[in-house]
Amino acid sequence: MQGGSWKNIDFPAGCALIKHSQYGPILFDTGYSSRFFAETQKFPFNIYAALTPVALKGADELACALSHSALTAADIKTIIVSHFHADHVGGLGDFAASNFVCAREALAAIKGKSGFAALKRGFLAGLIPSDFEQRLTYMDQLAAVDLPESFYPFKSAFDLTLDQRVLLVELPGHAAGHIGVIVRTTSNGDYFLIGDACWVSDTFKELRMPHMITGLVNSDSRQYRATIDKLHQLHQNNPSLMIVPSHCKAALLQATKQSGQAKGIYEY
Repeated sequence: MQGGSWKNIDFPAGCALIKHSQYGPILFDTGYSSRFFAETQKFPFNIYAALTPVALKGADELACALSHSALTAADIKTIIVSHFHADHVGGLGDFAASNFVCAREALAAIKGKSGFAALKRGFLAGLIPSDFEQRLTYMDQLAAVDLPESFYPFKSAFDLTLDQRVLLVELPGHAAGHIGVIVRTTSNGDYFLIGDACWVSDTFKELRMPHMITGLVNSDSRQYRATIDKLHQLHQNNPSLMIVPSHCKAALLQATKQSGQAKGIYEY
């Protein structure tokens, strides 16, 4: 944060399980897996591991954590990929039966990249399943819908489940093709899972921007700020909406509590 102090903090890598009664179980990102350690053994990717030290136990890996919901990796129908940074796609390789959804621009930005070009984009090619594209649907292939006024200034989305319950929204700036997902439940309110559109809730609530050094990992700083401004306006207009950055410990805990689930399941 601007005006913050130099110290180490816990920085969770969150993801979400969305249980849809008709469509089936959906994941929003997958967090880390032990593959991250293997993929960052050699130069230049060991720089990635040094800059973002990862603490991960086997039980924390998503494929294992699903057991809390009486699910296995084989039960997951679809995985929404917010963007291709390693802390969001680390577990993709554990889901051999799942289909994927991402923005067309997101895949184009990392496809074929290696060495420092990949490192600059936070991309580790070994984390992506070899048949990823064979199981992929681009976001713009889904039905486009208008959002209710309660989500203004966000006006449009793409309807994954064809009932406007799981809606994919463009959130550009942090990474090329970065997207979030609105989950509309019947009993626990609405959630807006915003990935890395910002890292902590204070950013969009109070417009406390990240330190300028973080601009080194953003694809477009102007778009990044514009997205945060829109999230701020949304929060001002609709303060009851649960907006959840993937790395905000407080927001993840609050969303888990509101959902009434033990492991942060957004269910209806």
